[in-house]
Amino acid sequence: MSQLIWQDVEKQFSSTVGADNAAQLMDITRKNLSIQLSGITTTETSKEVRQVSCQASMTTTVPETLKYDLTMFRTLVAKEGSGVQMQDRTLSGHVEYRVSQSDDRKTIRVEARGYSTFAGLVGGLGSVFYTQAMESRGQAARAAAVPAPEPAAKEDISDPREVAQVEYQMADKALNDAYQAARATMTDAQKVALRDEQRAWIKRRDEECSESRIEQDTNGDIAGGQAMQLEILSCKSKLTAERAKQLQGQG
Repeated sequence: MSQLIWQDVEKQFSSTVGADNAAQLMDITRKNLSIQLSGITTTETSKEVRQVSCQASMTTTVPETLKYDLTMFRTLVAKEGSGVQMQDRTLSGHVEYRVSQSDDRKTIRVEARGYSTFAGLVGGLGSVFYTQAMESRGQAARAAAVPAPEPAAKEDISDPREVAQVEYQMADKALNDAYQAARATMTDAQKVALRDEQRAWIKRRDEECSESRIEQDTNGDIAGGQAMQLEILSCKSKLTAERAKQLQGQG
């Protein structure tokens, strides 16, 4: 089951940074985070096909090596809901899955639900670990070039851009899941119509969340820089989450 969660995380990375960079992100994420399943309960639902339904708790604990203020991340988790919680440095969730034999009776098949949000948050934490690793490499390179300053007191890194990026990634994942779920119940003609509708919506969203549009809507109060990047991510997250809810009603 944990392998399914990691596959979901890898898909998330691939959709945002591409398959080549996703491998490096996965390596750093799995090096720093592990996923545990506990409290597993099983119920036999079909003796004929040897099928059982299972429930379990999922947890991952953020090690102290991540020098990042998790306050905003906890706020994001609380807002996301969907059965996920963040206590201290431990992220937890709940998953339901069904295990059955494949048609050839030689392998097993696992179908799961309820782990999507948890996987998205694990991916978000992995992105933060990656950012920290890149910053550490940059600092090491600079330290080799110039004398090291007096060591300063360690402080947690709290970058609003990272939190905003995680929030957008999760909204985008929710949208992709809702889109695929809606397609699953449609005829071929309806799938084509939905595809065209989705392409038009993406174009409208990107226009509404563009730098020029935001600068115009704010009368120039936001014009470039980090503030603009945060506003673009916030705008895309909001519209993407709204679109996901629309598509969920079509599934």
